[in-house]
Amino acid sequence: MSTSRWGKFVLLLWKNWIITKRHYLQTLFEIVIPILACVLLILIRGLVDSEEFKEPTIFNPLELNTISHLRLNPEIDPPVIYAIAYSPENAMLQNIVQRSVFQLDESLEIRPFPNAQAMQAHLQTNNVLAGVEFPDAYATLSQLPEQTIMSLRYPSEMRTFRETGSEFWNNWQTERMFPPFQVSGARQYERDDGGYPANYYNETFLQIQSAISRSILLERDPTFQLPDVYLSRYPYPPFYSDLLLTGLENLLPLIVVIAFFYTCINTVKYITVEKEKQLKEAMKIMGLSSWLHWTAWFVKCITLLLISISIITVMLCVSITANTDLAIFTFSNWFAIWFYLFVYSLATITFCFMVSTFFSKANTASGIAGLLWFVFVMPYNIAFSNYDTMSLSAKLALCLFHNSAMSFGLMLIMRHEGTTNGLQWSNMFDPVTVDDDLSVGATMMMMLADTVIYLVIALYVEKVFPGEYGVAEPWYFPVTKKFWTNKVVPNDDPSSAEGQASDSETNNIEPEPVGKHAGIRIKGLRKVFNKTKVAVKGLHLSMFEDQITVLLGHNGAGKTTTMSMLTGVFSPTAGTAMINDCDIRTNIEGARKSLGLCPQHNVLFNEMTVAEHIRFFARLKGVDKKNIPQEIDHYVSVLQLEDKRHAQSHTLSGGMKRKLAVGVALCGGSKVVFCDEPTSGMDPTARRALWDLLIQEKKGRTILLSTHFMDEADILGDRIAIMADGELKAAGSSFFLKKRFGVGYRLICVKDDSCETARVTSLMRQHIPNIVEDTDIGTELSYVLDDSYTALFQPLLQSLENHSASLGITSYGISLTTLEEVFLRVGSDSHSLDKKPHEENAAQPYALEPSNGSTVTLTLDQQDQYKLLTGYPLLANQLQAMLLKKAIATKRSWIAMLVQIFIPIFFVIMTVVIVRSFPDSLALPPLSIGFDSYDTTVTVLEGTSTVQTAVIQAYQQLFEGAGSSRSLITITEPMVEYILRRYDQNLPQVNNEFMVGASITPTNHTIWFNAQGFHTAPLAVNTFYNAMLRSVCAQCSILLTNHPLPFRPETRFTQLQAGNNMGFQLAFNTGFAMAFVAALYIMFYIKERVSRSKLLQFVSGANVLLYWLVSFVWDFMTFFVTVMFYVAVLAAFQEDGWSTGDEIGRVILIMVVFGFAFLPLTYLFSFAFDIPASGFVKVMILNIFTGTIFFMTVFLLLFDGFDLTHVAEGMEWAFMIFPLFALSHSLSNMNIAVATQQVCESQCELIPNCTPELLCQLFSQCCNTEIFTFERTGISRNLMYLFVVGLVCFLLLMFIEYRVFARIFRRKTKTVAPPTEADDIDSDVRAEKLRVRSLTEGEIVANNLVLRDVTKYYKKFLAVNQLSLAVEHSQCFGLLGVNGAGKTTTFKMMTGDEGISYGQAWVNGISLNSSMNEVHRRIGYCPQFDALIDDLTGRETLRIFALLRGIPKAEIATLSNRLAEELNFGKHIDKLTKAYSGGNKRKLSTALALMGDPAVVYLDEPTTGMDPGARRQLWDVVCKERAAGKAIVLTSHSMEECEALCTRLAIMVNGEFKCLGSTQHLKNKFSNGYFLTIKLKRTEAANVDRIADVKQYIVERFPQAELKEEYLESVTYQIPSANTRWSTMFGIMEDAKKVLDIEDYALGQTSLEQVFLYFTKFQRQTD
Repeated sequence: MSTSRWGKFVLLLWKNWIITKRHYLQTLFEIVIPILACVLLILIRGLVDSEEFKEPTIFNPLELNTISHLRLNPEIDPPVIYAIAYSPENAMLQNIVQRSVFQLDESLEIRPFPNAQAMQAHLQTNNVLAGVEFPDAYATLSQLPEQTIMSLRYPSEMRTFRETGSEFWNNWQTERMFPPFQVSGARQYERDDGGYPANYYNETFLQIQSAISRSILLERDPTFQLPDVYLSRYPYPPFYSDLLLTGLENLLPLIVVIAFFYTCINTVKYITVEKEKQLKEAMKIMGLSSWLHWTAWFVKCITLLLISISIITVMLCVSITANTDLAIFTFSNWFAIWFYLFVYSLATITFCFMVSTFFSKANTASGIAGLLWFVFVMPYNIAFSNYDTMSLSAKLALCLFHNSAMSFGLMLIMRHEGTTNGLQWSNMFDPVTVDDDLSVGATMMMMLADTVIYLVIALYVEKVFPGEYGVAEPWYFPVTKKFWTNKVVPNDDPSSAEGQASDSETNNIEPEPVGKHAGIRIKGLRKVFNKTKVAVKGLHLSMFEDQITVLLGHNGAGKTTTMSMLTGVFSPTAGTAMINDCDIRTNIEGARKSLGLCPQHNVLFNEMTVAEHIRFFARLKGVDKKNIPQEIDHYVSVLQLEDKRHAQSHTLSGGMKRKLAVGVALCGGSKVVFCDEPTSGMDPTARRALWDLLIQEKKGRTILLSTHFMDEADILGDRIAIMADGELKAAGSSFFLKKRFGVGYRLICVKDDSCETARVTSLMRQHIPNIVEDTDIGTELSYVLDDSYTALFQPLLQSLENHSASLGITSYGISLTTLEEVFLRVGSDSHSLDKKPHEENAAQPYALEPSNGSTVTLTLDQQDQYKLLTGYPLLANQLQAMLLKKAIATKRSWIAMLVQIFIPIFFVIMTVVIVRSFPDSLALPPLSIGFDSYDTTVTVLEGTSTVQTAVIQAYQQLFEGAGSSRSLITITEPMVEYILRRYDQNLPQVNNEFMVGASITPTNHTIWFNAQGFHTAPLAVNTFYNAMLRSVCAQCSILLTNHPLPFRPETRFTQLQAGNNMGFQLAFNTGFAMAFVAALYIMFYIKERVSRSKLLQFVSGANVLLYWLVSFVWDFMTFFVTVMFYVAVLAAFQEDGWSTGDEIGRVILIMVVFGFAFLPLTYLFSFAFDIPASGFVKVMILNIFTGTIFFMTVFLLLFDGFDLTHVAEGMEWAFMIFPLFALSHSLSNMNIAVATQQVCESQCELIPNCTPELLCQLFSQCCNTEIFTFERTGISRNLMYLFVVGLVCFLLLMFIEYRVFARIFRRKTKTVAPPTEADDIDSDVRAEKLRVRSLTEGEIVANNLVLRDVTKYYKKFLAVNQLSLAVEHSQCFGLLGVNGAGKTTTFKMMTGDEGISYGQAWVNGISLNSSMNEVHRRIGYCPQFDALIDDLTGRETLRIFALLRGIPKAEIATLSNRLAEELNFGKHIDKLTKAYSGGNKRKLSTALALMGDPAVVYLDEPTTGMDPGARRQLWDVVCKERAAGKAIVLTSHSMEECEALCTRLAIMVNGEFKCLGSTQHLKNKFSNGYFLTIKLKRTEAANVDRIADVKQYIVERFPQAELKEEYLESVTYQIPSANTRWSTMFGIMEDAKKVLDIEDYALGQTSLEQVFLYFTKFQRQTD
């Protein structure tokens, strides 16, 4: 009945749809943002009108024999010197130039020069009209060679037209043939000469060209009759003029990138959330394959994107504006546009997939994805301005970034619009113009390639880094056999299949029940990690249907590994397991079909409701559609979540979520269910409810459950299996285990101070000769009474009762073996059976090695051998500790370090490589005027003249044998009509191929050129004169080159200002790179602060100033390493301005000062965040914003063209506070200064006898090129700012750390006196208050810890109310209370983490209010959550804290080992702490607290997460420390812990003590009587009648007994202490055991727990 793949796919789509639907706002945004972006475009479209020309445009002819228009132009500055320079000097050339001046009816002076170089120098410093440069070799010739070569030298800039900002484009444009962007319609239709840039007519280029050409012709044949020649533009047909297209070319890609930005972030976030919450793994385990998961996400994303792109396509391709009937894409095929966007969507989605696989935290992933989104469009932005000069391969390489590919594509689509063709399927793969080689189709292919590449990366990374919960494949997995064949080769080497378990073990395993079907059968299962670490060693175990099997084991015993192998997360190294008769090695899919899983974390979808969860998982497991509703009804009622049926899971309480998680595991009829610690974190009532649910649901299923709670195992487990160190130690029912490992009864006496153990023992021996004390921990003394002596118990107890007062025993109780004791004997890693083979008496249950010769006491005897260091040696130690910590952390996070080094290098290399492909900014390249620059040309000759037939023939001969791409058409109709007719037939062909033409008619000679290209006019003129020349001399020709002069200094200054040069890009990108680097430093400090590890270091004696100084020095060093790598790469490239020692030195200086500034600032920021990753992302975005964006803003405003310099300068002063702005700004200024110096120097060489003063008069920019000045152009100001910012931030940091503000603030506000005392205060509490208030100075010093009326306010909220307390040496004080009672706040005040609002406290007489540092040296602190640094090993952690404490170096190693042995984590001491289990982390934290012999040790819940054995052991250590004279303050949730350890304890409610005293005192004061728990034997039959018998029996014997609780087979009674003696009660129960089915009973005094509950009930009413 399993669901088909299609069914699962639909189900996943349904799940994605639900999540999308629940986040309706985000989904709406994903669709609306692109629409808004398009609306913006349409608005712009509506604002910009296009002009329509209904008539063809016909232009006026221009005269070529005059330059008078130049003289009439008053705006030329500096004025033109009307002269023609030429080189080389030679009589023949002088003649030619002289003659050409006559052709130009102007009086022009002639200036000869010996060579081209001399002429160029002259032209650069004098504004001469033009230079004619013949090859220097002509200097010796007396007649012209057949092919005359000449270049015309004009200034690069157009002289006849100047406007702000035109410097960038208004030049000869010799590097390209066509405008990069072809506007539909005639280029500058209002001008007869074709307009700017490259205005050959207005700049007099054509006139000089024509004059010289005519002169050369006359040189060949002086008798030649030269006709008048006119120049005219080709006419243009009716057209639209649309200015918008040029603007959109750059804007549109940006808008599309922004439009899909949100979609990208969201997609990444949702995909990663599933990984972060372990949902992906859980779905996989319940039978989902990875490719289905991705496909479903893909479909969801593509659906949303299809909606978006369809709307976008409609909005872009349909005319919506009122004033024009144009759309954004008027001419393009709408389906081609849609398809292009569709391909882009594919790339976008796979990009999101790729990013999501690299991260396991959703917030980080989405932040980085957003960044990468814009990084992926940067290559386009950088390349855009140099698009024409790049090679095709470079463009395609940039298209590997999908956003760049899309931008290139849209740019080209806009260019297709400009040709009025638009993008059609036919021209998809054709470039737009001759100059271009990239086509829209190519970018589309690249996007498809990107899609594949990203997808492959995503799938690969997913396998290799599957996140926290998955199982990683090796990096080379694609070449393994397993990957291709999908078969695992089990290595069944004989050693691993260790037969069945040995005999000694079989005794510990109960025989399997007969006739039950085993749902899980484990056979010799073994798992080895990394070839060495054996986690599970050959496990044999069966689990049966209708039963709950409980798996117990200490931390790291292999429970979770076993479960993971059974669920198929890990594959076993050897052995196998059958789940429902499916082998997990060969048929894991089959096994997973019937599997339900409830892992340790809740695996729930936040957005889905309770009912939807059950529907989803039931369908996933293969329930039919029609049965789903009843399945939902069934589970909703069973889970008691009816009222929450339609509540989304994130609204449920913790207990409910846990229930739902179990429900998910059970639903869909899972035959095999795994529950990993299902009741962790639930309150008692919810726990009971969950137990009921499991017991009720176990029919027909095999349930495997792991837990840390022994009572839970006792109640739920039909069979209990105990694992230790990867082996099965024992298995069977709870009764079997107790009988097998139990020790009979245990007598527990509670001792008084006066009690002597020996006397008690001798009394016992009178009755039972061989009795020995079993444990003697704290106030507890326990004896084991063997079953065989049952008859002697009553007299024994009687004599004990009679002598109790004289022996100093306050009370005693008796209990039978509990499951906990069995576990301690069998399954604890603290002291397992095999350690003591020599012991005769194996019945000692959890004998800690006898206390007298224990290893533990070593530390205590030797304590006084070394004195703690003080003064200078201590400082040296602490310095070493801090450096060690930073060094190890850096070493362990070497990847981050590599990234940090690599980022700047990457940016430098990228910048240099890209910018080097830009054209030279010093001068334009020379352009040889000829047909070779064009692909295909069609030349038109209107030849009707009868006179000039020779010229017409010569013209035709020019094109003979030139190949098909150079065609000539000779026509007889008028040129204008012919061209307009051809335009109607094929407009783009005429625009791109009909370049030049000529009319040789009886009336006149006209040269025609097509102004759509830049350089067609000189070509037309040259072709015409070549034809004429040819008619005179068949082999002659003129080869003309337009060779502009280098740019003027003014232009170069402007270009510098605009930043299209290497230096600017380097400055900008360095700022960008450093934004990343600077943000990386924040992670460590957020982690250290949030994990409280920083506080622990301070408590251990670290000095605040030292801590930050060392951090700063170390970080500065690592940053300096980064800088050196960066500088090395810079120096290697030897770019101008970044090459010499001086220049590189300046870069290093700027970087060093920058490091000084940003580190303290980053430290300050670290206080603002609580999650390292999100802190990193936010600071990085802030850095990018303050660094690069502000820098760009200021840079643009400074541009001379906008008169906004004052605004920019104001902004500079303001933004300098941001180190990144100051960095980019100073690098940029440095670069401008160096470049300016270069320009000035090169100019200086041209000027004769040049001095700096003279230069300064000529060019104001050259006045002050000093770099270290406080002027706007210098960097001194920046350096000063950086330095000051660093200092100020450091001071602020110290202020925060030393709480200066808080203190000043507190002085100002009056201390609020706490409220007066309530009347109902407990007598003991009052007595303690009075005692503390009356202590003298000397007594305060004698007490280890004194609190006097300590009070804490959070604003108005009173958290702690007037605590008074004195703890002497060798005392252990327990602080109990529910969460929120103020325990942790009290601890925070006692460790100096929080200030005390009112009252005083002393440690050894040293006040906490004034000398906190001194206090820190005397206290040890184990915080509630482990404050460990992840990257250190246990040994390193111990070493660092020992150094901080001031323990002499020689002692540290032995001390560390001793503590590790003592606390039993010796075998883990060299592992990283992040790999420790919860229990081992607590042990390490406790070890840190005990180090350095503190006077007071604070232990905040020291045993959470430990298994019972480890807990006992820790208690033992604490007791010994207490015996050694320390004062210990302890909080705990475990009452037995307090009973075992505390000499006094207080229960805290609402911030005040409600009772205070020793455990016994409290029990006697607040409890009433005994309690009796009876547990019946397990049977399959109903229990009702058996329980009734027991009840009746009790009621008869103890009439006052009150039934407290009844749960399945156990009943608990409370018996008021009305003179019933222990011995009699014991006798009665022993008799009952013979009569009734009692498995065991426990008889004891009211526990502390009941006292505690009594008070906390009390709290809930007062709340």
